[in-house]
Amino acid sequence: MTDKDLDNKLTAAFDNVRADSAVKARIRKGLAGDIIMENKTISISNTDNNKVTGTAKVRRRGRIAAAAIAGVLAVGGGVYLLKDGYDRVDPGSSLSAAEDGTSPLGSYASIPDVAGMDAADAESVLREAGYTVTLRTQYDLTVPEGKAIGAELIEGTEDEVELLISAGKTKVKVPDVSGYESDAAESELKAAGFAVMLRSKYDDKVSEGQAIGTEPAAGTEFAADDMVTLYISKGPLDTQVKVPDVVGLTKERATNILEYNDLKVKVLEMPHDGDKGKVIDQSIEGDRRVDRDSEVTIYVSTGESDPVDLTVSLPMPEGLNGSYAVDVYKDGNVVYQKAILKGEAYAGRTIDLDISGKKTETLTVKIRSDETGKSVDYAVFNVNYDKKTAELAGRLDTEGLLAINSPKSETSNSNNNGEDDNIGISKSVDASSELTISLPVPEGLRGSYNVDVFKEGNPISYQHIANGASVAGGSITLDIYGKKIETLLVKITSEDTGKSVDYAVFNVNFVNKTAELVGRLDKDGLLAITPQK
Repeated sequence: MTDKDLDNKLTAAFDNVRADSAVKARIRKGLAGDIIMENKTISISNTDNNKVTGTAKVRRRGRIAAAAIAGVLAVGGGVYLLKDGYDRVDPGSSLSAAEDGTSPLGSYASIPDVAGMDAADAESVLREAGYTVTLRTQYDLTVPEGKAIGAELIEGTEDEVELLISAGKTKVKVPDVSGYESDAAESELKAAGFAVMLRSKYDDKVSEGQAIGTEPAAGTEFAADDMVTLYISKGPLDTQVKVPDVVGLTKERATNILEYNDLKVKVLEMPHDGDKGKVIDQSIEGDRRVDRDSEVTIYVSTGESDPVDLTVSLPMPEGLNGSYAVDVYKDGNVVYQKAILKGEAYAGRTIDLDISGKKTETLTVKIRSDETGKSVDYAVFNVNYDKKTAELAGRLDTEGLLAINSPKSETSNSNNNGEDDNIGISKSVDASSELTISLPVPEGLRGSYNVDVFKEGNPISYQHIANGASVAGGSITLDIYGKKIETLLVKITSEDTGKSVDYAVFNVNFVNKTAELVGRLDKDGLLAITPQK
């Protein structure tokens, strides 16, 4: 047989193999012989038990370069292996790798194994082997991210390969389970595809048994099947917190700090010169420990202020008698004066001092006896006009006040030539007449009241009503003292509501011992300040 005849037969045989789908199927499935992957020996047997062996590299996914295997043909009772140019191999011969290291099966089976290499290294190896490389990434459960999964020949080409690079495991967003009960949170994470590790810790804001959060945090894209740590609250470590000192801070910053420390905040604006918008005081001092959620009031400066009016109640001792001048001093200057016309009316009671000022002041109360001319520093007050408070510094000098007290009126039994025998004569310099006024009160009165009688703005008499219901529809008696003719105002104050009313005005004639009502009694006003049932 001539070479030309052999070439014709080989060509015809090759065409028959390509056309025979059954043969091609056998070749793909490895039924024509034993094909072992990864640079292993390929053995192909024919009906004459002749073998051709060689070294070949096939693609990772089990695909076989069909053209290389299809080159094994049965011709004239012999076995032939077709290489480039249809080189002939006689039956019974053994085929090994060529001296230049290429596979005798041709370029279809010579893709280098790059699995596990870094992407750049794998691409370089393939290009050096003469291939055009196309990169594609895909998720893979076993191959680390950035490593090559493998390379495969692009269908319809002989020198173009697709290099598959692992994108790692599939990414899933971590769900937000904060606030969930422990079991529910764990189930939610497992349903999303994650393994879950439980850890517990104290948390001041999350109740015991509830989820605090996760690591990685909610919303993070994280590899499926990887471990997510779920933190479960053991509740607060301590039920009390330390109050921070926020004086001098802005309202906003002070509020944020207090709320961060689990405290409730109440804001009150306070007239104050300067420091506008800043905290000038707080209701609970700094560093004090209180229960969580306690309320702290912060006082915020308005930046400017008008003088604040304040009434200070000043207790008087039992045994007081006579008349007095009360002077209130600030920095050595008199800022307020008051007269006590009859000390007996206020013995064991209080007098009111109406003062006015800004911010904080220290005031000294000096009382002088009109009869003896002596005086005493009776009280010192630290006054906070912003808070409307007056705190007594030290104690009242009641002993000193009683020491300058006017001596009580005495009678003389000297006969003075017999003219004054058995006649009581007051030695008081200012002898006054006593008068009792009966004052009607309306039906519907209840609660307790203070009744003050004023002369020219100064109190001269006092009456207390402990139970308004007991005198409702009746009258109360007022014992007053004076000389000649005076106009007196009766003011009634409810101890329950703190409100007061100018109830009556009398023109009093102490000489004739008469008291004439001017106008009418303000019964409606009195009932209006009466506490509700």
